[in-house]
Amino acid sequence: MEKIVKIFSVLLLVVMSTSCGSDDSGPEISTEFDGVYYGVITDGSVQIGNYTMVIVDGQVSGSFNDGFESKTFSSTVNPGGTVFIEIAYSDGYTVSVTLSLQGGAVAGSWTDNEGGTGGVAGAPESTTFDGSYSGTASSGGTVIGSFSVTIVNGKITGTYTEDGETTAINGFVGSSGSITFNIFFSDGSVTSLNGTISGNTISGTFSYSEGGSGTFTGQKN
Repeated sequence: MEKIVKIFSVLLLVVMSTSCGSDDSGPEISTEFDGVYYGVITDGSVQIGNYTMVIVDGQVSGSFNDGFESKTFSSTVNPGGTVFIEIAYSDGYTVSVTLSLQGGAVAGSWTDNEGGTGGVAGAPESTTFDGSYSGTASSGGTVIGSFSVTIVNGKITGTYTEDGETTAINGFVGSSGSITFNIFFSDGSVTSLNGTISGNTISGTFSYSEGGSGTFTGQKN
């Protein structure tokens, strides 16, 4: 009986010690930046992907698309609005992303395990500029294609048609009306577009990843 009491006493001390010594609070998480965010990933001046990020109770979930493959990610928001994300591919390629959600925008950078680096930009969802817009793209003063986009909660989706080929458009609108979106072509080339929405007019400039540039303009339908 005495042996059983001793064993029970030892187990009780172990349980008490473990309970008192452990920290169940976990890492500190901020819920201040909860919401939905849209944005793009850049490599130099070329936009190489789009992302959607949802934050609920400080828990981050999202998806990244480079025009050919979609990849999901998850993380948490640290106090001050910083987010650290790791994305791993099946072939061993990994990307580390650091984001800041301060000032009503997303800003950040990425690095990969092959020595590559780049930027991240984005904005929280907003209905200010929602609607449908259509227009044309020109290069050297000549119209080369047409576009049609729809903005819902600040996210841009649509199509661009050039030489009979229709390609998807994805991007976002910032709180001031600045627009950033891209077009991924089947040959792997990318067109990066930046501009503004002012009143009912959407306009800006574009550049090809293979070289060349131009302008685009359109109106709200």
